[in-house]
This record gives sequence, structure tokens and C-alpha cells, in this order.
Amino acid sequence: MNAFLRYLLFTEETPLSAPVSGDAQYVADFTAHTLRDAKGRSLRDLDLRTRMFKHPCSFLIYSEAFDQIPAPMREHLLQRLHDILTGQDADPQFAMLAASDRQAILEILRETKMNLPDYWQPLAAKR
Repeated sequence: MNAFLRYLLFTEETPLSAPVSGDAQYVADFTAHTLRDAKGRSLRDLDLRTRMFKHPCSFLIYSEAFDQIPAPMREHLLQRLHDILTGQDADPQFAMLAASDRQAILEILRETKMNLPDYWQPLAAKR
């Protein structure tokens, strides 16, 4: 479980030692048809200066393969992910995730990931 979450949140990603430049058309195609939150953010947004993606959470969370994980395991993964992103889970394996990154990922997923459990919604939205 922890290995999957470390992968999902890029905790073992090697920082880029120098900016990467790529093909502008590839970047446009890669980010064209993506889910964006109200602030225009996406898990497919590239950084390419200090790390690969701007928001360190794999866009594969939207995949059919993720959605097909058996329900008990998927629910446990989503609970742990929520706890990590909200700071309720202080596991040292995820300590390197900046609070601003955790908040951005949480907000993006709340608005773009279908079928999240109710506890993912902010308290104000539940009322």
C-alpha cells in the first residue's frame, strides 16, 4: 500500500538538476484534453524546471485501472491519500510533500476525480 502511495505522489522522484525543454506540440497535446479544476490546474501540468509535474500526484489516478482496483483496497487507498493530503497521516514517507502541494492536489482531486467518498468534500460543502 505505501509503495503504491509513494509512486502515486512521486515521493521518490529525483529532482531535475536543470530545466528540461521539450517539443511544444507534445506539451500542448499532452495537456490539451485534461481535467482542470476551477483554478485551471491539472495533474497533467508540467513543471520541467525542478521536477516533472507541477502537482506531484500521478494523473493515472483517473485511469480505468485505478477505478477497477477492488473496492476494499481502493477505499483504503483513498482514505490514506486523503489523510496524507490533509495532514492527518504524518507518515515520514510523505513528509517531503510541501503543504502547498498537498492542498493543491486535494483541491484538484475534489473537483476532477469522480466518485470520491463524501469525506473528501470540504466541511462547508457538506452542509
